[in-house]
Amino acid sequence: MKTKTHIQKVRQQYATNADLLINRFGYDAYWNLFLDIGLAFLSVNYTTGDKYYNHFKTSPSYWNWFHNEFKLWEANMLKALAGVQINNDELKMELMVFAHDGFIEQNYQDNFLKHQTIF
Repeated sequence: MKTKTHIQKVRQQYATNADLLINRFGYDAYWNLFLDIGLAFLSVNYTTGDKYYNHFKTSPSYWNWFHNEFKLWEANMLKALAGVQINNDELKMELMVFAHDGFIEQNYQDNFLKHQTIF
């Protein structure tokens, strides 16, 4: 039997995490929350409606970066909350913290923006 690579293990864990949250919130609610958090992160960094906000809210590169960072955040959050009784509203609030996290903002500046060639 072929052993799984690290990337395969991480993808499987992320899929398991997503399934857990989809079962809790529902498919549409989970992905709407994902989009809401992604847009909230942009609104923390830009005025809603300015040219950078408008560019990145439809940018595939932004959403790819956001998806990767969110999945890591989601995995760490679920690990930290393992065994804790938490209702859906509290869990949504925990997920929304992502939009205001300084480490994520620094990662955005250092690892995402410096590779963008816009405007």
